[in-house]
Amino acid sequence: MELFQHTPQFSLDEAAALVEKLYGIQAELKALPSERDQNFRLTDPATGAAYVFKIANGLEEAAFLEAQHALWRHV
Repeated sequence: MELFQHTPQFSLDEAAALVEKLYGIQAELKALPSERDQNFRLTDPATGAAYVFKIANGLEEAAFLEAQHALWRHV
């Protein structure tokens, strides 16, 4: 499937810079396994809070991503 050939390829430094730009968090990142997106576990050293940061595949359908977001808001 073409979707798997376009998995995001951000480095840890690039993803950390994006997190800081979007959310103002200077987080420690660890890459997580993913099938077709790119996921990171973020830890905010200031608070100890942990988050998952997902960079979606550019070819993913918007409706699929919206369904995922709705599910995450529910849990």
